Amino acid sequence: MKFIRVCVMLCLFGNSLFAQELRITLDEALEQGLEESLRLKQAQIDLDLASGSARNLWAQVFPGISVSGGLAYQNSLSAAGPQDPLRYTAAVDVSLSLTNSLFLSMKNISLAYHRELLSYEQARRQLENTITKTFFQLLAKQSGLSILKENLDLAEAQREKQEIAFRNGLVSELVRLESQLGAGQAALALSRARTEFNSELGKFLALLGYDQSAGAVLEGELSVQEFHPDGEALIRDYLQKRPDIVLQRQNIAVLENTRHISAIERRGPILNLGAEWSGAYGDSVTNGFPSSFSDGLTGRLILRIPLDSWLPGSKGDQSIRSAGGELEKARLELESMERNGMAEIRSYADSINDSWESIAIARLRSEIAMRAYELAEEGYRSGTVEFLDLQDTRQDMVNARQELLAAELSYQTLVLDLAALINITWKELHPGER
Repeated sequence: MKFIRVCVMLCLFGNSLFAQELRITLDEALEQGLEESLRLKQAQIDLDLASGSARNLWAQVFPGISVSGGLAYQNSLSAAGPQDPLRYTAAVDVSLSLTNSLFLSMKNISLAYHRELLSYEQARRQLENTITKTFFQLLAKQSGLSILKENLDLAEAQREKQEIAFRNGLVSELVRLESQLGAGQAALALSRARTEFNSELGKFLALLGYDQSAGAVLEGELSVQEFHPDGEALIRDYLQKRPDIVLQRQNIAVLENTRHISAIERRGPILNLGAEWSGAYGDSVTNGFPSSFSDGLTGRLILRIPLDSWLPGSKGDQSIRSAGGELEKARLELESMERNGMAEIRSYADSINDSWESIAIARLRSEIAMRAYELAEEGYRSGTVEFLDLQDTRQDMVNARQELLAAELSYQTLVLDLAALINITWKELHPGER
C-alpha cells in the first residue's frame, strides 16, 4: 500500500514538472493576435485583389476579343446539282472603345488600391490597440487579485488571532464572529474577482487564437509615468495623417474623377474601333464533301457624340449634377471630420493631464490608508482601537489601493486612445515608455 502511494506521488510530481503554464508578454500577444486575426486576413484578401487590379492597368485598354461559330441548314428544292444543305461559319471579332475618361478610370483603380492599403494598415493598428488595451486591463485585474489575496491573508490572520483570543477569554464572541465575517467577505470578494478575471482572460486567449482552457499568466507591469501632451502640437503634426481624414481625401479624389468620367461619357465623343473576320464552308458538294469556302474581313471606325445630355434637365444632365453634388458633400464631410478631430485631440490631451493629477491624489490616499492601517493595528494590539475600526481601516486600505490601480489603468487607456486617434503607437506618443 505504501508503495502504491509513493508511485502516485511520483506521477503527480512528474506531471507538475512537464505541465507548462502559458506565459504571455505584450509583444507575444501582439504577434500572436496579428497572425491569428480573421478580420485581418479578410482585409488582406481585399488588399491583394486591389493590388492585382492596380498592377494590371493595361487590362483597361485591352481590346475585347470574341470567337463565334455556327451551323446553318439550307436546302434548295430547285437546284439540279448536288449541294450541301449544311453551312459552317466561324468569326473572330476584335473591338476597342476609346474615350477621354480612360486615364481617369485607371487613376481611380490606383486610388482604390491605396485606399485598401490604408484600410488594411488602419485595421492592423486598431487590432494592436485593442490587444494592448485588453492586455493592460487584464494586468490591472491580475494586480487587483494580488491586492485581494493580501487582504484575505490579513483577514485570515486576524480571524486566527481572534479565535485564539476567544478561547483564552480575551475577546468576546461578537469580536470572534466579526473576524469570521471579515474573512468570509474577503474570500468572497477574491472569488468573484477571480471568476471575472478568468472569464475575461478566456475571451482574450480566444482573440489571440489560444486554447481557452489552457492556463495563462500575463507577464508585465502596469507602470505609468508622468506625461503632459500638447494638444495643439499634436493637431499640427498628426491631424492630416489620421487614416479617416486621408481616406476621405482619397474619396474626394475618386469622386472628382467620377464626376469628370460622368461628364466625358455622357457629353464627350466616343471612338469605337473594330475588326471582324468571318468564314463559311458549304453550299456545294464534290465527291461527297463540301467544296466551296468563302471568307471576309470587315473593319469599322465609329465616332459617337451624345446630344441629349447637353439639354438642361435631361437624364444625362441630372446624372452629371448628381456626381457634382456627391463631391461637394464629401468636401463638407472632410471639413466636419477635421473640426471633430481637433476637438477630440484637445479633449484627450486635457483628460490625460487631468488624469495624472488624479493619479497623484490616489497615490497619496493609498499611502495614507496603508499608514492608517499600520497605526490601527498597533492601536488594536495596545487596546486603544476597536476591532471593527481595525477592519474598517483594513478595507479602506484595500479600496485605496484598488482606486490607485484604476486611476493608473484609466491613464494608460487614455494614452492608448490618443495614440490610436492620431495613428501612432503609444510608445511613440509617450517618450517615457520607449
